[in-house]
Amino acid sequence: MSVALRERPEVDAGAASVPIDFLVLGAQKCGTTWIHHVLSQHPGVFIPPAKELHFFNKSSALSRGCGWYADQFAAAGAGQLRGECTPNYLWNHLDPRDRTVPGEHHDLAPKLAELRPQLRLVATLRNPVDRAISAFHHHINQGRIAPDARILDHLWTLGIASMGMYARHLRHWIDAFGREPLMVLIYEQDVAPDTVKPATAQRLFAHLGLAPFEVPSLYEQLNARRSYLAMRLARHLPPSGLAGRVVRRGIDTITPARVDRLFRFAVSKEERVELSRLFAPHQAELEALLGRPMPWG
Repeated sequence: MSVALRERPEVDAGAASVPIDFLVLGAQKCGTTWIHHVLSQHPGVFIPPAKELHFFNKSSALSRGCGWYADQFAAAGAGQLRGECTPNYLWNHLDPRDRTVPGEHHDLAPKLAELRPQLRLVATLRNPVDRAISAFHHHINQGRIAPDARILDHLWTLGIASMGMYARHLRHWIDAFGREPLMVLIYEQDVAPDTVKPATAQRLFAHLGLAPFEVPSLYEQLNARRSYLAMRLARHLPPSGLAGRVVRRGIDTITPARVDRLFRFAVSKEERVELSRLFAPHQAELEALLGRPMPWG
């Protein structure tokens, strides 16, 4: 089901056409926005302000050509490491039940390893049940799924389940690059608690070969949840983009919490149990791959 990078619009001219030193691979809804925020503050790093370039995994971006991709890093200073953060890069294997996404590509690592064998990689993982629910709500907020839908009816839509089958995705990158270039962070242990953020930032810098740096801004709230009312109205709002974001934020701002509670929806306990059963063998596979237990029960 996956399509090799070399079978798509060609990434040409070798390593010079892919001017990056690192990639933050994802996973989606696992703290990559915080990682992007931290890296953007280090003086030794250039990371494009626009997170999620999707150059290697979407036909619409790849068709713009390597010149467009190189232009995203044209403002990098001499000696700065260049990299980007696109959470879907981690999603490299579809489950047979997945509904394919037009224009979404997988099997990224082999060609990238050929072009940039010294690439440094960062992945961050989260309890796959929580990640799936967060992704489900994200797609509701984008108007792709109805707010009263059941998550179990959409597991194989837009990678909601398969993105959380982490071992198969990590193995894809390890097979191409080896284990050493890949840093794996666990959201609940390394990203979410404020007490660990300074140490995690320094570990991230060290992994990329950067000097220690005291990050000015570590604790801002990023990617706050949309109001339930905004999510319920999402299908009737402008699509993703500036207009859609402005309207959604306006609804968030003017809706009192006591009113928003009236529009609440949630994944049931029974659905969480089913999700846990689905991910249990994949968690065991991940623990064997990484050689350590996960903090997810």
